[in-house]
Amino acid sequence: RAVLNPGNLYHEEVTEKYHGDDRVITIIYEASQDKFQPEGTTDQSCADLSWCRPDAGCTPPEPLFSQGIWCRQIRKFDGIESIKKLMDDGVILPEQTAVLIHGALDDEYLTTEAVNLARADNAAWFWITTDTLPSPFDEPPTEKVMNALVDAVINTSSETIVPCFSETETSELSTAHNVTTPCFEPKGGLLIPLYSYPQTTDGECTADFWVKVGISAARVNTIVVVNPYDGPSATLATIGDYNICIDFLRDAGVEVVGYVGTKEGYPYIYAYRDIQ
Repeated sequence: RAVLNPGNLYHEEVTEKYHGDDRVITIIYEASQDKFQPEGTTDQSCADLSWCRPDAGCTPPEPLFSQGIWCRQIRKFDGIESIKKLMDDGVILPEQTAVLIHGALDDEYLTTEAVNLARADNAAWFWITTDTLPSPFDEPPTEKVMNALVDAVINTSSETIVPCFSETETSELSTAHNVTTPCFEPKGGLLIPLYSYPQTTDGECTADFWVKVGISAARVNTIVVVNPYDGPSATLATIGDYNICIDFLRDAGVEVVGYVGTKEGYPYIYAYRDIQ
Protein backbone atom coordinates (compact mmCIF):
# COMPACT_ATOMS: atom_id res chain seq x y z
CA ARG A 1 0.00 0.00 0.00
CA ALA A 2 1.19 3.53 -0.77
CA VAL A 3 -0.35 6.73 0.59
CA LEU A 4 0.68 9.82 -1.36
CA ASN A 5 0.35 13.35 -0.03
CA PRO A 6 1.24 15.89 -2.73
CA GLY A 7 0.41 18.69 -0.29
CA ASN A 8 -2.44 20.15 -2.33
CA LEU A 9 -4.81 19.38 -5.20
CA TYR A 10 -2.59 17.44 -7.53
CA HIS A 11 -1.97 16.94 -11.25
CA GLU A 12 -3.50 13.71 -12.48
CA GLU A 13 -0.20 12.53 -13.99
CA VAL A 14 1.14 12.07 -10.45
CA THR A 15 -0.99 8.92 -10.11
CA GLU A 16 -1.87 8.19 -13.74
CA LYS A 17 -0.23 4.76 -13.86
CA TYR A 18 -2.15 3.75 -10.72
CA HIS A 19 -5.68 4.75 -11.71
CA GLY A 20 -8.03 1.99 -10.61
CA ASP A 21 -5.51 0.45 -8.20
CA ASP A 22 -6.87 0.87 -4.68
CA ARG A 23 -3.48 -0.01 -3.19
CA VAL A 24 -2.46 3.56 -4.02
CA ILE A 25 -4.29 6.27 -2.05
CA THR A 26 -3.79 10.00 -2.57
CA ILE A 27 -4.69 12.67 -0.04
CA ILE A 28 -6.58 15.30 -1.99
CA TYR A 29 -7.52 17.54 0.93
CA GLU A 30 -5.60 18.41 4.08
CA ALA A 31 -6.77 21.59 5.79
CA SER A 32 -8.99 22.92 8.54
CA GLN A 33 -12.70 22.22 8.88
CA ASP A 34 -13.68 25.86 8.41
CA LYS A 35 -12.26 25.71 4.87
CA PHE A 36 -14.05 22.45 4.08
CA GLN A 37 -17.49 23.30 5.44
CA PRO A 38 -17.47 27.02 6.31
CA GLU A 39 -21.25 27.34 6.37
CA GLY A 40 -21.49 25.11 9.42
CA THR A 41 -18.44 26.38 11.27
CA THR A 42 -18.31 30.10 10.45
CA ASP A 43 -20.55 32.86 9.12
CA GLN A 44 -18.88 32.55 5.70
CA SER A 45 -19.45 30.51 2.55
CA CYS A 46 -17.08 28.94 0.03
CA ALA A 47 -17.58 32.04 -2.14
CA ASP A 48 -16.34 34.23 0.72
CA LEU A 49 -13.18 32.12 1.00
CA SER A 50 -12.45 32.14 -2.72
CA TRP A 51 -9.55 34.18 -4.05
CA CYS A 52 -11.72 35.25 -7.00
CA ARG A 53 -14.49 37.48 -5.64
CA PRO A 54 -16.20 40.58 -7.01
CA ASP A 55 -15.05 42.57 -3.98
CA ALA A 56 -11.48 41.60 -4.94
CA GLY A 57 -11.99 42.74 -8.52
CA CYS A 58 -12.49 39.23 -9.91
CA THR A 59 -15.60 37.63 -11.37
CA PRO A 60 -15.64 33.80 -11.42
CA PRO A 61 -16.26 32.48 -14.96
CA GLU A 62 -18.50 29.65 -13.74
CA PRO A 63 -20.72 28.96 -10.71
CA LEU A 64 -18.70 28.32 -7.58
CA PHE A 65 -18.47 24.95 -5.87
CA SER A 66 -20.34 24.21 -2.69
CA GLN A 67 -18.83 22.83 0.51
CA GLY A 68 -16.45 19.90 0.41
CA ILE A 69 -13.20 19.09 -1.34
CA TRP A 70 -13.65 21.75 -4.02
CA CYS A 71 -14.70 24.61 -1.75
CA ARG A 72 -12.55 27.69 -2.60
CA GLN A 73 -11.62 26.30 -6.05
CA ILE A 74 -12.46 28.34 -9.15
CA ARG A 75 -13.66 26.52 -12.27
CA LYS A 76 -11.45 27.06 -15.33
CA PHE A 77 -8.96 29.09 -13.27
CA ASP A 78 -7.53 26.59 -10.80
CA GLY A 79 -7.01 23.67 -13.17
CA ILE A 80 -9.02 21.12 -11.21
CA GLU A 81 -11.37 20.02 -14.00
CA SER A 82 -9.28 17.04 -15.13
CA ILE A 83 -8.73 15.52 -11.70
CA LYS A 84 -12.35 16.13 -10.67
CA LYS A 85 -13.67 14.45 -13.83
CA LEU A 86 -11.46 11.40 -13.26
CA MET A 87 -12.87 11.12 -9.76
CA ASP A 88 -16.47 11.74 -10.85
CA ASP A 89 -16.16 9.14 -13.64
CA GLY A 90 -14.67 6.52 -11.33
CA VAL A 91 -11.36 6.33 -13.18
CA ILE A 92 -9.78 7.31 -9.87
CA LEU A 93 -11.67 5.10 -7.44
CA PRO A 94 -13.17 6.53 -4.24
CA GLU A 95 -10.93 4.03 -2.44
CA GLN A 96 -7.96 5.92 -3.89
CA THR A 97 -8.83 9.29 -2.36
CA ALA A 98 -8.45 10.53 1.21
CA VAL A 99 -9.56 13.66 3.06
CA LEU A 100 -7.82 14.91 6.22
CA ILE A 101 -9.58 17.58 8.26
CA HIS A 102 -8.08 19.19 11.35
CA GLY A 103 -9.27 21.92 13.68
CA ALA A 104 -12.74 20.37 13.77
CA LEU A 105 -15.37 21.54 16.20
CA ASP A 106 -16.48 19.12 18.90
CA ASP A 107 -19.74 18.49 17.10
CA GLU A 108 -21.26 15.18 15.99
CA TYR A 109 -23.47 16.68 13.29
CA LEU A 110 -20.62 18.56 11.61
CA THR A 111 -18.42 15.46 11.71
CA THR A 112 -21.12 13.39 10.04
CA GLU A 113 -21.77 16.13 7.50
CA ALA A 114 -18.05 16.29 6.63
CA VAL A 115 -17.99 12.57 5.84
CA ASN A 116 -21.14 12.91 3.73
CA LEU A 117 -19.65 15.84 1.81
CA ALA A 118 -16.42 13.96 1.16
CA ARG A 119 -18.31 10.82 0.09
CA ALA A 120 -20.32 12.95 -2.34
CA ASP A 121 -17.02 14.19 -3.78
CA ASN A 122 -15.92 10.56 -4.26
CA ALA A 123 -13.52 10.10 -1.37
CA ALA A 124 -13.53 6.95 0.76
CA TRP A 125 -10.75 7.46 3.33
CA PHE A 126 -11.15 9.99 6.14
CA TRP A 127 -9.61 11.53 9.20
CA ILE A 128 -11.29 14.30 11.16
CA THR A 129 -9.66 15.61 14.31
CA THR A 130 -10.18 18.40 16.80
CA ASP A 131 -6.39 18.71 17.05
CA THR A 132 -5.07 21.97 15.59
CA LEU A 133 -2.05 23.50 13.89
CA PRO A 134 0.91 23.62 14.11
CA SER A 135 0.86 19.88 14.90
CA PRO A 136 -2.65 18.70 14.08
CA PHE A 137 -1.97 14.95 14.10
CA ASP A 138 -0.24 14.29 17.41
CA GLU A 139 -3.35 14.14 19.63
CA PRO A 140 -6.58 12.14 19.22
CA PRO A 141 -9.87 13.89 18.50
CA THR A 142 -12.47 14.20 21.23
CA GLU A 143 -14.43 11.06 21.99
CA LYS A 144 -17.56 12.67 20.52
CA VAL A 145 -15.89 13.38 17.18
CA MET A 146 -14.13 10.01 17.07
CA ASN A 147 -17.35 8.09 17.65
CA ALA A 148 -19.27 10.22 15.15
CA LEU A 149 -16.52 9.74 12.55
CA VAL A 150 -16.49 5.95 12.87
CA ASP A 151 -20.30 5.78 12.78
CA ALA A 152 -20.47 8.06 9.72
CA VAL A 153 -17.92 5.99 7.81
CA ILE A 154 -19.83 2.81 8.63
CA ASN A 155 -23.26 4.26 7.84
CA THR A 156 -22.19 5.63 4.45
CA SER A 157 -20.68 2.33 3.34
CA SER A 158 -22.50 0.22 0.78
CA GLU A 159 -20.83 -2.98 1.90
CA THR A 160 -22.38 -5.82 3.88
CA ILE A 161 -22.15 -6.17 7.64
CA VAL A 162 -19.73 -8.93 8.64
CA PRO A 163 -18.56 -10.09 12.05
CA CYS A 164 -15.57 -8.17 13.38
CA PHE A 165 -13.93 -11.43 14.38
CA SER A 166 -14.51 -15.02 13.34
CA GLU A 167 -16.47 -17.34 15.60
CA THR A 168 -13.43 -19.56 16.07
CA GLU A 169 -10.94 -16.81 16.82
CA THR A 170 -11.54 -14.25 19.54
CA SER A 171 -9.45 -11.11 19.41
CA GLU A 172 -7.70 -10.25 22.65
CA LEU A 173 -8.45 -6.61 21.90
CA SER A 174 -12.17 -7.21 21.46
CA THR A 175 -12.31 -9.23 24.67
CA ALA A 176 -10.37 -6.66 26.67
CA HIS A 177 -12.56 -3.79 25.52
CA ASN A 178 -15.86 -5.66 25.17
CA VAL A 179 -16.14 -5.15 21.42
CA THR A 180 -18.67 -7.79 20.40
CA THR A 181 -21.05 -6.08 17.96
CA PRO A 182 -20.94 -6.69 14.20
CA CYS A 183 -19.08 -4.21 12.04
CA PHE A 184 -18.63 -3.20 8.43
CA GLU A 185 -15.86 -3.95 6.00
CA PRO A 186 -16.49 -0.64 4.22
CA LYS A 187 -15.09 0.83 1.09
CA GLY A 188 -12.27 2.90 2.49
CA GLY A 189 -12.29 3.77 6.17
CA LEU A 190 -10.04 5.77 8.46
CA LEU A 191 -6.65 6.98 7.25
CA ILE A 192 -4.80 8.39 10.25
CA PRO A 193 -1.50 10.29 10.32
CA LEU A 194 -0.46 8.89 13.70
CA TYR A 195 2.32 11.34 14.48
CA SER A 196 2.26 10.72 18.21
CA TYR A 197 4.95 9.12 20.35
CA PRO A 198 4.06 5.51 21.25
CA GLN A 199 4.52 5.15 24.98
CA THR A 200 4.81 1.67 26.44
CA THR A 201 4.63 0.16 29.91
CA ASP A 202 6.15 -3.23 30.76
CA GLY A 203 6.33 -4.16 27.09
CA GLU A 204 2.74 -3.17 26.25
CA CYS A 205 1.51 -0.23 24.19
CA THR A 206 -0.18 2.24 26.53
CA ALA A 207 -0.13 5.42 24.41
CA ASP A 208 -3.64 6.89 24.56
CA PHE A 209 -3.89 7.82 20.86
CA TRP A 210 -2.56 4.47 19.67
CA VAL A 211 -4.85 2.48 21.95
CA LYS A 212 -7.91 4.43 20.81
CA VAL A 213 -7.02 3.75 17.18
CA GLY A 214 -6.67 0.05 17.95
CA ILE A 215 -10.07 -0.06 19.63
CA SER A 216 -11.85 1.75 16.77
CA ALA A 217 -10.22 -0.59 14.24
CA ALA A 218 -12.45 -3.37 15.58
CA ARG A 219 -15.32 -1.59 13.82
CA VAL A 220 -13.86 0.03 10.72
CA ASN A 221 -11.00 -0.46 8.26
CA THR A 222 -8.04 1.61 9.40
CA ILE A 223 -4.71 2.64 7.89
CA VAL A 224 -2.20 4.58 9.95
CA VAL A 225 0.90 6.41 8.81
CA VAL A 226 3.70 6.28 11.37
CA ASN A 227 6.57 8.73 11.20
CA PRO A 228 9.35 7.86 13.66
CA TYR A 229 12.04 9.99 12.07
CA ASP A 230 10.65 13.09 10.39
CA GLY A 231 7.83 13.55 12.89
CA PRO A 232 8.45 12.46 16.48
CA SER A 233 12.19 12.05 17.13
CA ALA A 234 13.14 8.39 17.18
CA THR A 235 16.42 7.17 18.60
CA LEU A 236 17.89 3.73 19.10
CA ALA A 237 16.76 4.01 22.71
CA THR A 238 13.11 4.64 21.80
CA ILE A 239 12.60 2.77 18.53
CA GLY A 240 11.57 -0.28 20.55
CA ASP A 241 8.45 1.59 21.67
CA TYR A 242 7.48 2.01 18.04
CA ASN A 243 7.95 -1.70 17.39
CA ILE A 244 5.75 -2.62 20.36
CA CYS A 245 2.93 -0.22 19.43
CA ILE A 246 3.09 -1.05 15.72
CA ASP A 247 2.72 -4.74 16.59
CA PHE A 248 -0.23 -3.76 18.83
CA LEU A 249 -1.94 -2.00 15.93
CA ARG A 250 -1.31 -4.84 13.52
CA ASP A 251 -2.75 -7.32 16.00
CA ALA A 252 -5.84 -5.07 16.15
CA GLY A 253 -6.24 -5.31 12.37
CA VAL A 254 -4.72 -1.92 11.50
CA GLU A 255 -2.70 -1.56 8.33
CA VAL A 256 0.52 0.34 9.10
CA VAL A 257 2.51 2.29 6.51
CA GLY A 258 5.67 4.29 7.01
CA TYR A 259 6.37 7.92 6.15
CA VAL A 260 8.86 8.92 3.46
CA GLY A 261 9.50 12.63 2.89
CA THR A 262 9.12 13.87 -0.69
CA LYS A 263 9.84 17.59 -0.24
CA GLU A 264 6.20 18.70 -0.07
CA GLY A 265 4.93 16.77 -3.04
CA TYR A 266 4.70 17.34 -6.77
CA PRO A 267 6.97 17.07 -8.69
CA TYR A 268 9.18 15.60 -5.96
CA ILE A 269 6.60 12.89 -5.33
CA TYR A 270 8.41 10.81 -7.92
CA ALA A 271 11.09 10.25 -5.29
CA TYR A 272 8.95 7.40 -3.99
CA ARG A 273 10.12 5.37 -6.99
CA ASP A 274 13.39 4.93 -5.15
CA ILE A 275 11.69 2.81 -2.48
CA GLN A 276 9.22 0.81 -4.56
